[in-house]
Amino acid sequence: MSGLVDASRCSVVAYYGDPPAALAALVERLQDAVGRRVGAGFVARPITDVHATIIGLEHVPAAGRRPFPARPLLQHLVRTFTEHPLQLQFGGFAATERRLLSRGSTLHERTVTTGPAGLVLIGWPVRDGPDGPLPLPALAEIRRGCEEFGVRHRYHLDGAPDDPDAYLVIGGLGDVDVPTLAAGLHELRLELATAPVRVPLGVPDLCLVQYRHPTLPLHDTRRIPVIEF
Repeated sequence: MSGLVDASRCSVVAYYGDPPAALAALVERLQDAVGRRVGAGFVARPITDVHATIIGLEHVPAAGRRPFPARPLLQHLVRTFTEHPLQLQFGGFAATERRLLSRGSTLHERTVTTGPAGLVLIGWPVRDGPDGPLPLPALAEIRRGCEEFGVRHRYHLDGAPDDPDAYLVIGGLGDVDVPTLAAGLHELRLELATAPVRVPLGVPDLCLVQYRHPTLPLHDTRRIPVIEF
């Protein structure tokens, strides 16, 4: 495999196509709960299309976009995740947890939220400590390390703060009653705060995707495990 790609349509993602069973069950439970609350205004994303972007290759120097030599970057990620596999936690963060903030908000507030692409589930790397799970900035550090290979994470552009999030869009939002949705998300955050889901994030979970549509429909997206590079 040459390792040369059109960076404008490539990302390195996790859990795409075959998410861990615990994560798939959580996503489907949240999709069902939101759908029952807001009705047809919520469109669940197929579980096979749900993914967390580790690093998008779209933000490379313009002169290097076509084609971009991705192999050194992907081999770096294989080494990094082999030496330091992560544990991601979704939920389990109290409203008072402030040891790590996410774009200025608490992890509790950001666990289930909305964004430009729709309904979002967010997790963070953790390790166990004497006071419970300790959220870590590990994903931000990994993304910063990719800059050595000519790729900058989209949320690190223009001097933005470090971004340690694992961000999964789980559905689209159209015409919904905003107060009803807000009340539902509040309930879901409280529920997840006491029932977290933790999944591994390592080399087997990572693939390079070459896509036509940014939602990464499985039938129209090429995926290549990073270990093949």
